Amino acid sequence: MADARPRDLSAQRFSFLSIWGLPLVLLFSLNFTTSNLGPVAQIGAAAVLLAWMGAACTINAVRRRRLHCIIAGPVLLLGSAFLVLLALSAIDLGPDGPTYVIWGALGIVALSFVPEWLFGRYLAAKP
Repeated sequence: MADARPRDLSAQRFSFLSIWGLPLVLLFSLNFTTSNLGPVAQIGAAAVLLAWMGAACTINAVRRRRLHCIIAGPVLLLGSAFLVLLALSAIDLGPDGPTYVIWGALGIVALSFVPEWLFGRYLAAKP
Protein backbone atom coordinates (compact mmCIF):
# COMPACT_ATOMS: atom_id res chain seq x y z
CA MET A 1 0.00 0.00 0.00
CA ALA A 2 1.25 3.48 -0.77
CA ASP A 3 2.31 5.74 2.10
CA ALA A 4 -0.85 6.87 3.90
CA ARG A 5 0.67 9.92 5.55
CA PRO A 6 -0.04 12.50 2.81
CA ARG A 7 -3.80 11.87 2.97
CA ASP A 8 -4.21 10.77 6.60
CA LEU A 9 -5.19 13.89 8.55
CA SER A 10 -4.21 12.31 11.85
CA ALA A 11 -0.67 11.49 10.64
CA GLN A 12 0.21 15.15 10.10
CA ARG A 13 1.14 17.02 13.28
CA PHE A 14 -0.51 20.37 12.45
CA SER A 15 -3.79 18.89 11.26
CA PHE A 16 -3.90 16.47 14.20
CA LEU A 17 -3.42 19.27 16.71
CA SER A 18 -5.85 21.67 15.05
CA ILE A 19 -8.54 19.14 14.18
CA TRP A 20 -8.51 16.96 17.32
CA GLY A 21 -6.11 18.45 19.88
CA LEU A 22 -7.56 21.95 20.10
CA PRO A 23 -11.19 20.77 20.25
CA LEU A 24 -10.29 18.34 23.05
CA VAL A 25 -8.59 21.11 25.03
CA LEU A 26 -11.63 23.35 24.51
CA LEU A 27 -13.98 20.51 25.47
CA PHE A 28 -12.17 19.92 28.74
CA SER A 29 -11.96 23.67 29.40
CA LEU A 30 -15.77 23.82 29.37
CA ASN A 31 -15.58 22.36 32.88
CA PHE A 32 -14.28 25.72 34.07
CA THR A 33 -16.81 27.99 32.33
CA THR A 34 -19.92 27.38 34.44
CA SER A 35 -19.95 30.92 35.78
CA ASN A 36 -19.53 32.46 32.32
CA LEU A 37 -21.77 30.22 30.20
CA GLY A 38 -25.17 28.83 30.92
CA PRO A 39 -25.67 25.07 30.82
CA VAL A 40 -27.39 25.17 27.42
CA ALA A 41 -24.48 27.14 25.94
CA GLN A 42 -21.98 24.71 27.46
CA ILE A 43 -23.83 21.71 26.04
CA GLY A 44 -24.11 23.45 22.67
CA ALA A 45 -20.39 24.22 22.61
CA ALA A 46 -19.59 20.60 23.49
CA ALA A 47 -21.92 19.43 20.69
CA VAL A 48 -20.11 21.63 18.17
CA LEU A 49 -16.71 20.33 19.30
CA LEU A 50 -17.78 16.69 19.08
CA ALA A 51 -19.33 17.34 15.66
CA TRP A 52 -16.09 19.01 14.49
CA MET A 53 -14.00 16.01 15.52
CA GLY A 54 -16.59 13.56 14.20
CA ALA A 55 -16.72 15.24 10.81
CA ALA A 56 -12.93 15.20 10.58
CA CYS A 57 -12.83 11.50 11.50
CA THR A 58 -15.50 10.76 8.93
CA ILE A 59 -13.52 12.59 6.25
CA ASN A 60 -10.41 10.68 7.27
CA ALA A 61 -12.33 7.40 7.17
CA VAL A 62 -13.51 8.09 3.63
CA ARG A 63 -10.14 9.35 2.40
CA ARG A 64 -7.84 6.77 3.99
CA ARG A 65 -10.15 4.03 5.33
CA ARG A 66 -8.53 4.54 8.75
CA LEU A 67 -10.09 1.90 10.98
CA HIS A 68 -10.19 4.05 14.11
CA CYS A 69 -11.90 6.85 12.18
CA ILE A 70 -14.47 4.50 10.67
CA ILE A 71 -15.61 3.78 14.23
CA ALA A 72 -14.90 7.14 15.91
CA GLY A 73 -16.51 9.42 13.30
CA PRO A 74 -20.07 8.11 13.72
CA VAL A 75 -19.64 7.82 17.52
CA LEU A 76 -18.61 11.47 17.82
CA LEU A 77 -21.41 12.62 15.51
CA LEU A 78 -23.94 10.57 17.47
CA GLY A 79 -22.62 12.03 20.73
CA SER A 80 -23.02 15.50 19.25
CA ALA A 81 -26.60 14.71 18.23
CA PHE A 82 -27.42 13.50 21.75
CA LEU A 83 -25.96 16.72 23.19
CA VAL A 84 -28.14 18.80 20.86
CA LEU A 85 -31.20 16.85 22.00
CA LEU A 86 -30.20 17.44 25.62
CA ALA A 87 -29.68 21.16 25.02
CA LEU A 88 -33.11 21.40 23.40
CA SER A 89 -34.66 19.43 26.29
CA ALA A 90 -35.91 16.86 23.78
CA ILE A 91 -34.48 14.12 25.98
CA ASP A 92 -33.66 14.07 29.67
CA LEU A 93 -30.77 12.06 31.05
CA GLY A 94 -30.66 13.88 34.36
CA PRO A 95 -28.30 16.60 35.51
CA ASP A 96 -25.22 14.55 34.62
CA GLY A 97 -26.55 13.51 31.20
CA PRO A 98 -24.17 15.70 29.17
CA THR A 99 -21.22 14.36 31.13
CA TYR A 100 -22.31 10.78 30.48
CA VAL A 101 -22.69 11.47 26.76
CA ILE A 102 -19.31 13.21 26.42
CA TRP A 103 -17.36 10.65 28.44
CA GLY A 104 -19.24 7.78 26.83
CA ALA A 105 -18.39 9.02 23.34
CA LEU A 106 -14.76 9.72 24.23
CA GLY A 107 -14.46 6.32 25.92
CA ILE A 108 -15.72 4.52 22.82
CA VAL A 109 -13.40 6.63 20.68
CA ALA A 110 -10.46 5.61 22.87
CA LEU A 111 -11.47 1.95 22.60
CA SER A 112 -11.70 2.30 18.81
CA PHE A 113 -7.90 2.21 18.67
CA VAL A 114 -7.94 -1.46 19.78
CA PRO A 115 -9.07 -2.79 16.37
CA GLU A 116 -6.16 -0.87 14.79
CA TRP A 117 -3.72 -2.63 17.09
CA LEU A 118 -5.27 -5.98 16.20
CA PHE A 119 -5.96 -5.60 12.47
CA GLY A 120 -3.81 -2.70 11.27
CA ARG A 121 -4.35 0.99 10.87
CA TYR A 122 -6.01 0.97 7.45
CA LEU A 123 -8.59 -1.27 5.82
CA ALA A 124 -7.46 -2.67 2.50
CA ALA A 125 -8.75 -0.92 -0.58
CA LYS A 126 -11.59 -2.61 -2.38
CA PRO A 127 -10.41 -4.54 -5.46
